[in-house]
Amino acid sequence: ARERSDIASIRVTGYYDLSPIDARTAWFVIGSDVTGPMGSELIPFATRDDAEAFRADHRGTGVLRFDDVTGDAIRELDSNR
Repeated sequence: ARERSDIASIRVTGYYDLSPIDARTAWFVIGSDVTGPMGSELIPFATRDDAEAFRADHRGTGVLRFDDVTGDAIRELDSNR
């Protein structure tokens, strides 16, 4: 039973440069045509501009912030495939 305050950091890997990004400040593209080993994924970026460019290039359906990544958003990843 952990509290949010127990979590020191959450890191994701930036899609283009493979650099670590604080997940709480990252921008995530959802619904793109890019898939990973486990199917559709949220694709993380350090900047909104990079996320929006990727979304446009790869038919993403939206750009989310960390707090917008809900269980429902995750379940939607493969629902249209």
